[in-house]
Amino acid sequence: MAARRAIHDASDEAMAIFSDMVATLTLPRAFARSRDGETVVAIAYGVICNGLLVIESVATDPKRRQQGHGRRTVGALLDWARGRGITRSCLQVEADNAPARALYDSLGYTTELYRYHYRRKG
Repeated sequence: MAARRAIHDASDEAMAIFSDMVATLTLPRAFARSRDGETVVAIAYGVICNGLLVIESVATDPKRRQQGHGRRTVGALLDWARGRGITRSCLQVEADNAPARALYDSLGYTTELYRYHYRRKG
């Protein structure tokens, strides 16, 4: 949680929401991180659901991008899932997040299944 707070510069409210959300997970899950020395610079978690690894909340410190940290972090989740017999995975990414899309494209995540957006009551 400390690494998430630091990487996202997250507010107390955002951290409470994320913490509550993660606490509700009942399916097999794993958390992964990449370090540069003693500093955690990339984080993610994955959940196995219906034979599929769902990769969530991937984040890399903006100052440490394009150094392989995100790739290692996602790779650790993929390895964890493979060890449990899981051979398929998916993730969500914001359409305009170019650094993340470049990483995911390089990992073979090139099929877009759908798009969505949020609506707010005006």
